[in-house]
Amino acid sequence: MDKYWMYGYQGGINPNFGQALAIIDNNTFQTNLYPSDINYAMTNAIGSDSSGHLLFYANGVFLYNRFDTLMKGGDSINANPDAYQNSYDWNIPQGLFLIPFPNQSHKYIMFQPQAFFIFPFWGPQRLDYHIIDMDAENGTGEVVSYQNPLINDVFAAGMLTGVKHANGRDWWVVAKKWLSNTYYKILVTPDTMIVSNQSIGTPTDTIDFTGQAAFSPDGKWYARADMHGGVEILQFDRCNGMFGNPIHDVIDSMYCGGVCFSPSSKLLYISTYLHVYQYNLDDTNMTSTKKVVASFDGFASPMLQCYGTFYTSWLAPDDKIYIIAQNCCDYVTVINSPDTLDSLCNITPHSNWLITINTWTIPNYPNYELGPVPGTICDSLGLGYELVFKNKNKTWISPNPASDNLYIHYRLQTNEHATVTIYDALGIHSLTKTVFGYFDNVQIDVSHFNTGIYFVQIKGKDFIENHKLIVGH
Repeated sequence: MDKYWMYGYQGGINPNFGQALAIIDNNTFQTNLYPSDINYAMTNAIGSDSSGHLLFYANGVFLYNRFDTLMKGGDSINANPDAYQNSYDWNIPQGLFLIPFPNQSHKYIMFQPQAFFIFPFWGPQRLDYHIIDMDAENGTGEVVSYQNPLINDVFAAGMLTGVKHANGRDWWVVAKKWLSNTYYKILVTPDTMIVSNQSIGTPTDTIDFTGQAAFSPDGKWYARADMHGGVEILQFDRCNGMFGNPIHDVIDSMYCGGVCFSPSSKLLYISTYLHVYQYNLDDTNMTSTKKVVASFDGFASPMLQCYGTFYTSWLAPDDKIYIIAQNCCDYVTVINSPDTLDSLCNITPHSNWLITINTWTIPNYPNYELGPVPGTICDSLGLGYELVFKNKNKTWISPNPASDNLYIHYRLQTNEHATVTIYDALGIHSLTKTVFGYFDNVQIDVSHFNTGIYFVQIKGKDFIENHKLIVGH
């Protein structure tokens, strides 16, 4: 559900200013110009189903369906047309946050801070939500309920994020109050939304703008960085929704702030205008582990001479972190081994060409695959692994035969990992991938495999399991 990245500037196919679609899956990074007339600034949301099929996308002003036309109700999501100043895009980082509706796979909830003028920026003064029903309009979707006010208050500009509840079904959505240390938390269940707030950590005392917030893949950490407030790192309890043990750090050259955790949730990366920093979350003296792992090298894009500095970031399905530039640069920086300490994390600055310029747009996906916390009181819905796995095996694969996507299902402890290796019938290696215990499955693209018989080996800390796979096209 998180392999798509839409970006660009103006809509339409234009090699310099048009819209593009990147698809990042396993070890592939594919990007092509995309024939949609939607514009992008900082805000985007992309909806896809559990099989990875693109369903809809939005820029904070309009919402389009998979046929690249305006979805019914898709022009009613923004409450203040003056705020986007006739450019038809939305200039708020993490200004949309999308989750599936609990227990209703055909519906989605999209949260949006509605912005009204607070000098000198457009400051959100209300948090709304919209409901999208993909069964409506013959499967093309409809925004069946829009601009539903949830919280009336002044919010930080964007930095909207969330994480699954420890029961594996519900969601926590988090939005920070403007110029404060107060966090609003919305518990989303199949029947209701429950709003609470908590004041913790260091207050922001100047403008809350051009930053990013994120939860770690295992849901145990939350971090936020912005141009004036520095870095705030908090632990999070997915069961009761409480933050704890705040850690604050001040970083020079912040200007813009990006946040991203490594796949194992053990390392944290903070990107500023000029540097990328790494923190080791396993160290009890976390701030002492801060290291500069990349610095701006003066690169300017040949297209428009835009500098390849650092801004917001995204942990993609290929377990790499992608960092966009602060301006209109058409190149992206990649952290290739983000679970490795120091310079061995292998950052390659401005290494991937995006085909067209990108005006600050980066996906705002949560970890959709995060499951329950088994064996605790919070795993109260019977969604634990024992009900998913019908035998004593730790792993299984589906579908089998497979033609496009193969799913490896597994049950590991949260702090465990395993290695998936696929061989063809002659024993020739086809693929290796590491999977982590905070997920319960991983999707592998087998559409490029030749038709035939393969063998899937999954090796964990104390087990090795083998499966026979048939690929047919």
